[in-house]
Amino acid sequence: MLEAIKTFYGLKRRPHQGDIHQFAWNSQVYAMSNENLRGYIADNPDMRGARVLSVCAAGDHAFESLLAGATRVDTFDINYMQKYVMELKMQMIRHVPYDHFMDFFFASKKFDRQIIRPIWSKLSLGARVFWRELCRDPSICMWAHYNNYDKSKCLSYVGDAGAYNRLRDIMPDKINFVQSDVLNLAGQIDGKYDVVFLSNIMNYILPQAAYITQLMDFYERVLTPLADHHLNDGALVYFNYIWGSNTNIRWREQFRDLMVDRDMIDSYNLSSHHEFLSQEFKSGIRNDLELKRDTVAMMRHRARPGR
Repeated sequence: MLEAIKTFYGLKRRPHQGDIHQFAWNSQVYAMSNENLRGYIADNPDMRGARVLSVCAAGDHAFESLLAGATRVDTFDINYMQKYVMELKMQMIRHVPYDHFMDFFFASKKFDRQIIRPIWSKLSLGARVFWRELCRDPSICMWAHYNNYDKSKCLSYVGDAGAYNRLRDIMPDKINFVQSDVLNLAGQIDGKYDVVFLSNIMNYILPQAAYITQLMDFYERVLTPLADHHLNDGALVYFNYIWGSNTNIRWREQFRDLMVDRDMIDSYNLSSHHEFLSQEFKSGIRNDLELKRDTVAMMRHRARPGR
């Protein structure tokens, strides 16, 4: 009951969003990821048998990870409400046909509560409060992120009914969720992970700073504590998703130099046990004028001797 009251209060008091989205425990939610997750998670050999930690968001990082062979996925998010998006999707994938799922999220009349009525009793009380309000007020969802985004090509289970059915067969009973901002994450979780997904959270911590300043701050306050306490040897952290990287001059000049310039790495006191990498792939954003490419920036962790 307390969770339901907290959820109702949070929805009624959610913060106003300006030009730069502000993330809080009761912000607007992502109903679908706006990354091309299929581009860098599907067919990724690092995912096979992996224990994964991921930002929760819409649950899509977790679902794509399971389809790619992860054995366990834990999630976190500063936004308490995102767990209800993931909870509904899990129940729909288990019990609702693919076509009905697609109608609920993508039909002209989105969030038709009649579609989820058969699974309503399977949802937690907090999730019922959340989805009752969202079906009445779709502004709880961030629509701006959906413009020109081809979700059918970027999410395996959305673009392919066969993948949806495979996900139904392997969906765990529970995916753990921890409410935490990324700066406190290392102190809120247990165990060690093989793969970590942090989306583009880094860009919101010091949004006005130069890219290299953002990276060094994130390395010190987020990546290093995770590496010291929660990463297995060889673990890979996907720490920054960059849309349109082939036209982003700032990113190309600063991050790509960092990957190949040993003196630059030493000058910023980065551990020799951390290797910076990147992967480029087709963007999820449709653009008639040019072919966009996205890139995900990664850090490979190597355990120090004796750890």
